[in-house]
Amino acid sequence: MGNTINVVFHGPLEVGNRLTIGDDAILFRSTVGNDVTIGNKAIVVDVTLADGTIVPPGSIVTNQEQADALETM
Repeated sequence: MGNTINVVFHGPLEVGNRLTIGDDAILFRSTVGNDVTIGNKAIVVDVTLADGTIVPPGSIVTNQEQADALETM
């Protein structure tokens, strides 16, 4: 078997420039700023991610309080 990269985008979505998203990540019903990194197997649902936000691999972000607590570059 070859290498397969899976990412799920489900709208409505608003995504800024230079999004980096890892394998098996899910992005659903969210607004994403510029220069955001979403790690492998992270799940992001119904939040706004500010410019430069880093979502660590395996994170589950389902409310704005969690999103606001994430590190930014």
